[in-house]
Amino acid sequence: MFALVLIGLALPQFNTLTGKHIVLPIQEPYFYLFLLALILLTGFIAGSYPALFLSSLNPVKILKGTFTFGSGSVYFRKGLVVFQFVLSIVLIIGTIVVSKQVSYTQTKNLGYDRENLIYIPLEGDLAKQYDVFKEQALDLPGIQSISRMSQTPTNIENGTLGVHWDGKDESTKPMFTNAAVGYDFIKTMKISILQGRDFSKDYVTDSVGFILNEQTVSHLWG
Repeated sequence: MFALVLIGLALPQFNTLTGKHIVLPIQEPYFYLFLLALILLTGFIAGSYPALFLSSLNPVKILKGTFTFGSGSVYFRKGLVVFQFVLSIVLIIGTIVVSKQVSYTQTKNLGYDRENLIYIPLEGDLAKQYDVFKEQALDLPGIQSISRMSQTPTNIENGTLGVHWDGKDESTKPMFTNAAVGYDFIKTMKISILQGRDFSKDYVTDSVGFILNEQTVSHLWG
């Protein structure tokens, strides 16, 4: 019960941190059935060893004081103690690793400014009327820039092996991850450009142009 209270208190902060929406199903009957089954299973496992062990003792020898524990039971108890210590160490290490991973995701420089960045899926008529939506949305207070992208920047699944350039070693086929983006993409994401410029409507050829990151440039020209 204490653990459930802690989970209920920590869930809002956890959801905010991970961007998820996880709730305790306290209104669902199966939740309480699962808890009851868990309690019964835990009690059964925890009580089985003492019950079986005590039932195997010889009362006459215990009363006479001549009963001695066998080496097997001693090793078993020692094994349980060692297992508990190992399990505790594993849990502590796991907690430290998870903590460092969370800290890493919060402080890692992703190459763009994620503060006050809102992602809205383009579905239905919104995708067809994107230009109208962008024009009207830019008139709203607080909106500085709008662009679009074929995939989310944190989960780009599109890639190709068919990239060729002068001097390429044809025996190598590096995977190039790519995504289609709209105008003002660099401005919206606040990405730093070392060389070149953002896409612009002033240049017709930009419709087939590319913006490369440093890793891609190193593959192309070393």
